[in-house]
Amino acid sequence: MKTNKPWGTYEILVTCKNYQVKKLTLNPKQSTSLQYHKYRCEHWIIVSGTAHVTVGNSLKEKEMQKGTHIFIHEKEVHRITNKSQLKLEIIEIQQGNYLGEDDITRLEDNYGRI
Repeated sequence: MKTNKPWGTYEILVTCKNYQVKKLTLNPKQSTSLQYHKYRCEHWIIVSGTAHVTVGNSLKEKEMQKGTHIFIHEKEVHRITNKSQLKLEIIEIQQGNYLGEDDITRLEDNYGRI
Protein backbone atom coordinates (compact mmCIF):
# COMPACT_ATOMS: atom_id res chain seq x y z
CA MET A 1 0.00 0.00 0.00
CA LYS A 2 1.39 3.41 -1.00
CA THR A 3 1.18 6.42 1.27
CA ASN A 4 1.10 9.83 -0.38
CA LYS A 5 3.34 12.57 1.00
CA PRO A 6 3.81 16.14 -0.29
CA TRP A 7 7.19 15.13 -1.79
CA GLY A 8 6.05 11.82 -3.35
CA THR A 9 5.13 8.40 -1.92
CA TYR A 10 6.43 5.63 0.30
CA GLU A 11 5.52 1.98 0.32
CA ILE A 12 6.24 -0.37 3.23
CA LEU A 13 7.77 -3.57 1.82
CA VAL A 14 8.63 -5.41 5.07
CA THR A 15 7.79 -4.76 8.72
CA CYS A 16 9.29 -6.71 11.62
CA LYS A 17 9.78 -6.03 15.32
CA ASN A 18 12.95 -3.92 15.09
CA TYR A 19 13.27 -3.09 11.41
CA GLN A 20 11.24 -1.95 8.44
CA VAL A 21 11.96 -1.67 4.71
CA LYS A 22 10.36 1.06 2.60
CA LYS A 23 10.50 2.17 -1.02
CA LEU A 24 10.56 5.98 -1.23
CA THR A 25 9.71 7.79 -4.47
CA LEU A 26 10.50 11.50 -4.60
CA ASN A 27 8.81 13.45 -7.33
CA PRO A 28 10.86 15.83 -9.52
CA LYS A 29 12.05 19.02 -7.77
CA GLN A 30 10.87 17.85 -4.32
CA SER A 31 12.55 17.16 -0.98
CA THR A 32 11.79 15.71 2.41
CA SER A 33 11.93 17.94 5.46
CA LEU A 34 15.22 18.58 7.24
CA GLN A 35 14.65 16.22 10.17
CA TYR A 36 15.95 13.68 12.64
CA HIS A 37 14.62 10.61 14.45
CA LYS A 38 15.05 9.88 18.15
CA TYR A 39 14.48 6.12 18.06
CA ARG A 40 15.70 4.81 14.72
CA CYS A 41 18.57 4.85 12.28
CA GLU A 42 18.15 4.61 8.51
CA HIS A 43 20.13 3.10 5.65
CA TRP A 44 19.32 4.54 2.21
CA ILE A 45 20.15 2.82 -1.07
CA ILE A 46 19.63 4.84 -4.25
CA VAL A 47 17.97 2.56 -6.82
CA SER A 48 17.12 5.08 -9.56
CA GLY A 49 17.82 8.74 -10.17
CA THR A 50 20.18 11.14 -8.44
CA ALA A 51 19.74 12.10 -4.78
CA HIS A 52 21.11 15.20 -3.11
CA VAL A 53 21.52 14.16 0.51
CA THR A 54 22.14 16.40 3.49
CA VAL A 55 23.40 14.55 6.58
CA GLY A 56 24.88 15.86 9.83
CA ASN A 57 25.16 19.21 11.55
CA SER A 58 27.40 20.72 8.85
CA LEU A 59 24.43 20.54 6.43
CA LYS A 60 26.76 19.85 3.52
CA GLU A 61 24.95 18.35 0.55
CA LYS A 62 26.26 15.22 -1.16
CA GLU A 63 25.20 14.02 -4.62
CA MET A 64 24.47 10.29 -4.75
CA GLN A 65 23.92 8.18 -7.86
CA LYS A 66 22.10 4.89 -8.47
CA GLY A 67 23.84 2.04 -6.63
CA THR A 68 25.24 4.17 -3.79
CA HIS A 69 24.16 4.11 -0.15
CA ILE A 70 24.42 6.09 3.08
CA PHE A 71 23.77 5.38 6.76
CA ILE A 72 21.97 7.91 8.98
CA HIS A 73 22.42 7.48 12.74
CA GLU A 74 19.74 8.08 15.38
CA LYS A 75 19.36 11.82 16.08
CA GLU A 76 21.40 12.74 12.97
CA VAL A 77 19.93 15.58 10.91
CA HIS A 78 19.11 14.59 7.31
CA ARG A 79 17.17 15.44 4.15
CA ILE A 80 16.78 14.00 0.62
CA THR A 81 16.31 16.32 -2.36
CA ASN A 82 15.46 15.41 -5.94
CA LYS A 83 16.71 18.25 -8.14
CA SER A 84 16.06 16.47 -11.43
CA GLN A 85 13.04 16.22 -13.75
CA LEU A 86 12.85 12.43 -13.15
CA LYS A 87 11.54 10.48 -10.19
CA LEU A 88 14.04 9.39 -7.53
CA GLU A 89 13.65 5.94 -5.92
CA ILE A 90 15.31 4.92 -2.67
CA ILE A 91 15.13 1.77 -0.57
CA GLU A 92 15.12 2.78 3.08
CA ILE A 93 15.91 0.29 5.85
CA GLN A 94 14.86 1.56 9.28
CA GLN A 95 16.21 -0.05 12.45
CA GLY A 96 15.26 0.76 16.03
CA ASN A 97 13.04 0.11 19.02
CA TYR A 98 10.29 2.36 17.63
CA LEU A 99 9.51 2.78 13.92
CA GLY A 100 6.37 4.94 14.04
CA GLU A 101 5.82 7.77 11.57
CA ASP A 102 5.53 10.20 14.48
CA ASP A 103 9.25 9.77 15.30
CA ILE A 104 10.11 12.79 13.17
CA THR A 105 11.42 16.09 14.48
CA ARG A 106 11.28 18.56 11.59
CA LEU A 107 13.73 21.48 11.55
CA GLU A 108 12.80 22.87 8.11
CA ASP A 109 9.90 21.94 5.84
CA ASN A 110 8.74 23.20 2.43
CA TYR A 111 5.17 22.01 3.06
CA GLY A 112 4.21 23.80 6.29
CA ARG A 113 4.39 20.73 8.57
CA ILE A 114 6.41 22.33 11.40
